[in-house]
Parts: sequence; C-alpha cells; structure tokens
Amino acid sequence: VLNDVEFIKVKGKMNDADWTDIMNMQNLKALDLSEAIITSVPDNAFKNKTLLNSVILPEGVTFIGTSAFYGTNIRRIHIPSTVTEIKESAFNATPIMYVTFADDSQLKIIGRFAFYSCKYLQEINLPAQLEQILWRAFDYCETMKNVTMGDAVTNIENYAFRNCYALQSIRFSDALEEMMPQMCCYDRALTNVHLPANLKRLDYEAFYETKALRNIEFPESLMQIEYSVFNYSGLETVKLPINLCVLGENAFSNIANLKYIELPSYLQTANYASHRDYYDSLQRDYYGRGAGYRSNFQSCPNIEKIVMRSATPPEVPADPFAGSRDKTVITLVVPSFAVVNYKLD
Repeated sequence: VLNDVEFIKVKGKMNDADWTDIMNMQNLKALDLSEAIITSVPDNAFKNKTLLNSVILPEGVTFIGTSAFYGTNIRRIHIPSTVTEIKESAFNATPIMYVTFADDSQLKIIGRFAFYSCKYLQEINLPAQLEQILWRAFDYCETMKNVTMGDAVTNIENYAFRNCYALQSIRFSDALEEMMPQMCCYDRALTNVHLPANLKRLDYEAFYETKALRNIEFPESLMQIEYSVFNYSGLETVKLPINLCVLGENAFSNIANLKYIELPSYLQTANYASHRDYYDSLQRDYYGRGAGYRSNFQSCPNIEKIVMRSATPPEVPADPFAGSRDKTVITLVVPSFAVVNYKLD
C-alpha cells in the first residue's frame, strides 16, 4: 500500500513510525509538510527516492539531516527560518535548481558536501546569519553563476566552491581572515571576486585556473599569498599590498594576459640548502611557506612593467620571472630615492 502513495500531505505531530512509513513510500513524488509538527528532517529521510521532486518544509524544523535529500529528484526547496544547520550531503547529487531562505533565516552552518554535485543549481544567496560553510559544500555546482553571503561568515573550508565552471561572481564575507586551499579552483568563468576586507592569507591554488578573471583588488590586510594561488588565471594586472610578506612559488605563473605588476616593500625569504629541500618543506608544511622571490611569475610572456616598492633590491633565490618575457623590454620602476641602490646591485 505504501508503494502506491505518490502525493501526501501530513498534518500534526510526526513520530518515528511516521518517518519510517514515508521512507518506505518508494514511489513518492510530492510531500507537503507545511502543517506538520517536526523539529528536524531525519538523516536519510528521502535518500535515493528518485521520483521525489517536491517537498514543502514547515517552520519549526531546526536542522536538515545527513543525506536527507541525497539522490532525490528535488528541483527547488525553501529553507524555513528556524533551520540552523544543513548537514552533510543533505542535497548531494540532486538536480536542485533553486534554494531560497526565509528573510529571517537563522541558518548558521552548511555542512560538508551539502550541495555537492548539484549540477543545475543556478545561484545561491546565502542568509545574513550564516557563519560556516564546510568542506566541499558547493563543489561541482557546475552551472551556478552567482554566490553572495553576509559578513557573519567566519569559516569557509577547503574546496567549498571548486569546479563551479559557470560561476561568474562571488562575494566573500568581510569577516574572513583566511581563504582556504582550492576555494575557487577551476572556476573558469569567474570575472568578479570580492575578497574579504580583513583577509590575511590566501592558501594554495585558491584561484587556480580562473581563466576569465582579469582583475582582483587585494585588501591592505593581506600578508600571505601561498603556492600557485593564481597559477593559470587570466589576470592582466597584479597590485600586491605593500605589506605583503609571503609570496609562494608559482603564485602568479603561467598567466598569458599579465602585463603590469606592483611588488610589496618586503618579502620573507626562506633559506634552503637546495631546491629539493624547498620542495620537501612544501610537502611538510602543506604549501604553507613562502618562497620569497622564487619562480612567482614564471612563464608570463607579456609582462610590460614591474613596479618595485622596496628601498633596497630584494634577495632573489631563483629568478621569479623565469620563462617570461625578455627582461630587456620590461620597464622596471623603482622608488626615486632608491635608484642608486638598484644600480649598485
């Protein structure tokens, strides 16, 4: 009998037996819980119900459980204001296109893989109270074009928006101080990025292969740009904050469009006995140590001008522009009071 149910509306308080019955409705297509009294959507509540395409959730729900909608045919969902957490893989591998949140949403956490591989999700306007976006939450949302979030977000974990091939614009919370590894890696349509006003560190490959990205404004608070952050991007201009002190190897390498570079006043330079020691240190430190001026801009064939802001010529362990344009046709600008220093060097 349960397998004959395709559409159902539930009223009143639900118990475990009710949820078990719903889980056993293999041909369920639509479920209206707008008048049900529940505090959560249980783990695996609708998992792999491939015919289920519509669910209306009631106010009063505080969390959406692990894999609750995994593998369903859900196309849109409205998240009630009372939901504070969307747990791991809640909407993983669904064809969902639209996610909306109540104006007074209290959502705090979006869990690991929550919207992983939601290949038809169009955009996501995250609620103002959101605080955390966990590991790979939106990875492989291949048609998602826009992402906005409020300034309550203080933690976004690795790969959160990786492989979002159609993503054009993303606004990050100004409360973020660190951009984790491969945050927007392979987002090849990305043209507009708002970096956090208080950002201190860009971790490795955060914007790797963002080929449509032409310009990005770095906040003055930024101190570290790690290994390969903008490698193979489309940047035309790089104006590094004057107080940047760590710049990783290949941070801006293989950028055919790059023409203009402004360098900081000082970079930390790690001293290694050999190049092999340097790479060993990268493995040990999870790409967490700056290279100084070492292959940071290699294979950038169209550089026209480099502006130095250091009063003294920097230490250069290895050519930062290896494989780039002939240096005799690149204009080097140095502080007027430091010209003698550079000529002596």
